[in-house]
Amino acid sequence: MRTKSAIRQSTVSCGFALGAFACAAVANYPVQAGTITFDPPGSINTIATGINAGGWISGYYEDNAQATHGILRARDGTITAFDVEGADCGTYAAAINRKNTVAGYYLDSSCQAHGFLRAADGTVSAFDVPGSTGTSPTGINGKGTIAGSYFGDDGAPHGFVRKPHGKFSTFDPPGSIETDPSGINQAGAVAGTWSDSNYVVHGFIRSPDGTIATFDPPGSAGTAASCIDDLGDVVGYYVDANIVQHGYLRAADGTFTTFDPRKSQGTVPRSINNNGVIAGLFTIDSTRGFVRNADGTFTKFNPKGSEGTVPSAINDDGKIAGSYFDAAFQKHGFLRTP
Repeated sequence: MRTKSAIRQSTVSCGFALGAFACAAVANYPVQAGTITFDPPGSINTIATGINAGGWISGYYEDNAQATHGILRARDGTITAFDVEGADCGTYAAAINRKNTVAGYYLDSSCQAHGFLRAADGTVSAFDVPGSTGTSPTGINGKGTIAGSYFGDDGAPHGFVRKPHGKFSTFDPPGSIETDPSGINQAGAVAGTWSDSNYVVHGFIRSPDGTIATFDPPGSAGTAASCIDDLGDVVGYYVDANIVQHGYLRAADGTFTTFDPRKSQGTVPRSINNNGVIAGLFTIDSTRGFVRNADGTFTKFNPKGSEGTVPSAINDDGKIAGSYFDAAFQKHGFLRTP
């Protein structure tokens, strides 16, 4: 059973490599209901990737010169843009924890990826998995442990975990030719996706002790894992024999619940908080956002002016950060408060 005391102390952080999305879930803070949109000055495209307990949001934006910069949006709406030294090809903030510490990656002059950690005071430290040819963090928990992927000499992505003191552990599920971690919880359990030798994708959970369990929902022809909460529940999507995407919730005991919003033509859960509330997107006449409550009921939403909505993260307060694109295909950040 989910307990309030456990929920209020926990942190979940999830994200796909290359800044596609990230999530964080922690304690509750009361804020006014509604949806607001935001863009840093000079942005032509804004991507929100994570949200923490205090409502601080991580992300990045592209300017008119097509340069990409990291952003941190404070609870009061103040946006701080930043770049990592040597980020000649862009800075991408991927995830944020409850201490307002941001993890992400930057691209050097050769467009090779390197990991970075930005502390709450603005101090930035860069890092790489030893021997890697590219390092891309995707999640950070409240302890400062980071999960992500790195490229080896074989040109394939592999998983890594970086402890707060800088020690690395690298891993792959058995038989994996590509490993893409997407989230890490407070205990240090990592969820993600791996590909077998036939390039069929499957989900995995790596326990804090390094044990790896792989999984697929019944009827899956391909499985992607998006996020793991502090109880060990994982959300993601699978593709059926007709190449249609469906959402799933894998409980910590290994049981599956599959779901789709009504009339959905494709369902992609992005994030789960520690109250069992799931945020994601689905396709019908356009791409729309959804919230799936713990009782299985759905709420659908689009920010005003949206032609396509991509939620990235939900915290335990039910606040959702994400992005949408308008009629001109320009992307904007949004914050939705229930």
